[in-house]
Amino acid sequence: MEIHMANQISRATACMRHLPRIARCAALIAGAWSVVGCRSADAYNRDRRAELVERAQFEMQCPQNQLHFTVLRRGTEGGRRRRVGPDIVTSYGVTGCGRRTVYVLEPDTATWLANTSGGEEAAAPAP
Repeated sequence: MEIHMANQISRATACMRHLPRIARCAALIAGAWSVVGCRSADAYNRDRRAELVERAQFEMQCPQNQLHFTVLRRGTEGGRRRRVGPDIVTSYGVTGCGRRTVYVLEPDTATWLANTSGGEEAAAPAP
């Protein structure tokens, strides 16, 4: 029994010797993952806007070169608590081809939803 106990202590001591190396490796892996896993708000906004361009072209029946996008709201504006960061665009106004539509980002699915029905007629510019 004493020999068995000595073997267990010996194994535990050997594991403890490697603990600092294991901890360093774990910290290095965690740090690398956080750099890879995090994206800037600009990159996120670019990707979401590219998706919105495709959707707006289809829904408004208007080519991309005639669409104009206006940021209406970012993540924390408007007093509502949102599940996105403060720099994430959550609402765009889109005009083009005589129509205008407001698109709102649904945060759970990162999908743009038209918040106005069928692309309203755009107001004529003031003379």
